[in-house]
Amino acid sequence: MYWIGNYYNEEKPEDGKVFLKDIVKEPLSDRELLELCLNLIMPRRDNQKLSEELIEKFGSFAKVVGAKDNLVMNFPIMRGKNEVFLQLLKELSARVAWQKINWRPVAKGLGEIKDFCRIKIAGSPCEELLLIMLNDEMIPIAEEIHQKGTTNAVYAHPAEITKRAIYHNSHNIIVVHNHPSGDVTPSEEDKILTNMLLSALNNNGINLVDHLVISESDSYSFRDAGMIENKTMPEKTKSKSNKRK
Repeated sequence: MYWIGNYYNEEKPEDGKVFLKDIVKEPLSDRELLELCLNLIMPRRDNQKLSEELIEKFGSFAKVVGAKDNLVMNFPIMRGKNEVFLQLLKELSARVAWQKINWRPVAKGLGEIKDFCRIKIAGSPCEELLLIMLNDEMIPIAEEIHQKGTTNAVYAHPAEITKRAIYHNSHNIIVVHNHPSGDVTPSEEDKILTNMLLSALNNNGINLVDHLVISESDSYSFRDAGMIENKTMPEKTKSKSNKRK
């Protein structure tokens, strides 16, 4: 039997190649997907138990690849190239998600923006503040992790966020941060930051499109909650060409 993870063929092909699409007949669980990934970097061991332990410890595939220092601290076998490989998986996923939205007009509801943000920061064990810059046609032109915090807080100064928007020649900005706990209910500090951002950005002619709080499965929008005036989100996606402004 020739195997990849828990998926078997009756015999090994003559050319030694086995394709995932020929083996997997149904969607993979987080544990199974992680095992397949581990088999690529540690092919000479049974990785089922390790994948089970990783998922049990961190909770999901996204949280495993986003665990960073906690990964090696709890599982020394993941040190070195193994850790780098999982980080690469996260970056590859984020790059694909970003290229789906980069230089394309933002649709109402920010669905693809939220998908990108989840891949980028939702699995992180600490709070991270992500900035998404948009031009005057509501087209994303840049993104960056602005600040990293603790397990329950991330600190940012509105003036510094404003400077980053000006640096990117951004007319609009979406501010996003994650709650590692999974509860996206905003704290009082989140509300205060939103009000301070509105003031600082507006004073510099920059529009705060939204402040999002995200987890792996949920999100909270300050705009939808009525804390940010709904003046820039289009009813329909614009169809203008992707010209840099």
